Amino acid sequence: MEGLTRRDVIRSVIFDFDFTLADSSNGIFDCVCTALAAVGDAPAGRDAVNATIGLSLRETYTKLTGNADENLQAQFVEQFHRRADDIMVKSAVVFAFVPEAIRQIRAQGLSTAVASTKRRVHIESILERESLTGAFDAVVGGNDVQNQKPHPESLFAGMRRLGAAPWECVYVGDSIVDAEAAKRAGIQFVAVLSGVTPRAEFDSYPVSEILNHVGEIPAWLEVARNR
Repeated sequence: MEGLTRRDVIRSVIFDFDFTLADSSNGIFDCVCTALAAVGDAPAGRDAVNATIGLSLRETYTKLTGNADENLQAQFVEQFHRRADDIMVKSAVVFAFVPEAIRQIRAQGLSTAVASTKRRVHIESILERESLTGAFDAVVGGNDVQNQKPHPESLFAGMRRLGAAPWECVYVGDSIVDAEAAKRAGIQFVAVLSGVTPRAEFDSYPVSEILNHVGEIPAWLEVARNR
């Protein structure tokens, strides 16, 4: 697909949030365990919860419990959000390399956005706390779309808000959910290993590059855009 190879026309960079720009795993683990207990399920292990980050909350519930009951899913989601409103923002830690990386990317004349399953109010509050509100031209949260990743709706929404075409964008994320969303949206994908997904899991996807973290994105962009 043309949009996955024409790296010289990159104009915009869209980022996932959790494990890409920030570590929210402590808050997510707390919220998941609180919500599981509230609906009468056994607690989940930390590794199991981390492996669900990036999925919709309904999918998270089913993956952790094996139960696809829609009523229990809905209760889990409600309880998760109730707890998240209390702790998600204060427990999230933006990776130290992110502010400078975003500054360099924007200095190259590129627009930037976030597209995540996390609620937009939480993302925006975290960015505001870190004085990064003006670092992104658009933020698309999970509550802004009907379909969660790997459905490409959030990426399409981000592109619309940036006024960018698929072949002008790159999506940066840490999971195969992100890779699949980028594939379905027809935009190129750069994987970062700052999450819990092993490098080998990206082998089945059209990945333009695999980097250690977002701090390496500016240098990659400079090379990619000048090939």
